[in-house]
Amino acid sequence: MNTQNHITVPSSLGLSVREGKVVVSSRDVAEKFGKRHDNVLRDIENLECSPEFGRLNFEESSYINKQNKLQPEVLMTRDGFTFLAMGFTGAKAAQFKEAYIAEFNRMEAELKNQDRGESLMKVLSDPHAVLKIVGALADERDKTKALEAKIEEDSHHVLFSKVSQASKDCISVNQLAKDINKMGYPMGEKRLFEWFRENGWLIKRSGSTHNLPTQKSVESKLFEINSTPKYQNGEERVYSTPKVTQKGKDFFLSVFEKMKRQEFGEELPLA
Repeated sequence: MNTQNHITVPSSLGLSVREGKVVVSSRDVAEKFGKRHDNVLRDIENLECSPEFGRLNFEESSYINKQNKLQPEVLMTRDGFTFLAMGFTGAKAAQFKEAYIAEFNRMEAELKNQDRGESLMKVLSDPHAVLKIVGALADERDKTKALEAKIEEDSHHVLFSKVSQASKDCISVNQLAKDINKMGYPMGEKRLFEWFRENGWLIKRSGSTHNLPTQKSVESKLFEINSTPKYQNGEERVYSTPKVTQKGKDFFLSVFEKMKRQEFGEELPLA
């Protein structure tokens, strides 16, 4: 790709792009600094730089003059120009040195941006590369979701560890369902669990914390956690179940009493 054709603002100082590098011809430097071209070529030849520096920053080239004759010129990189211009003195020369350095900076920055854009377009034009990127993004998204779920689950475990054994005044969800039935509102244990989950009192998400109280339920002291160790195949496992506190029992009985009176026409209180 000829990147030179894609520089948006042409250089007024004669800079151009050759083989992916911003360069300036010794002819343009001679013209702008008011010097004879042959003298500029001589100054370049007499520079006391290392052979390696000269090879990387000064490239011998040629052009055809008005008399249709092949004439020598040198293409310089920014470093090459800077090395040469050190020997140019005077106020006017100083102004042009600053202008050239600024122009080198502008064109090199634009060239880098173009290279990034071309690299991206090359990647996006390859279906296999696109699929690989999409797959990597999906993996990162899944990992992030899993990590967030783990952090949330761990926070529940930390909270529940503080109330691992329910007090003797607590009752089971099944017992609360029976008490609700006694006051004339039909309710079973399974249905009550579902109601708790749907209204934000118990955790709805599947996993090790499923059916355990939400953080707000515990902080409001409506539930406590009963943790029971059991042995299975020689391994100890702890099973946790929600227990309704006396405060929770009074609260939920009042909720269902109100629902009974209003014949289910009032919005239920949510956690």
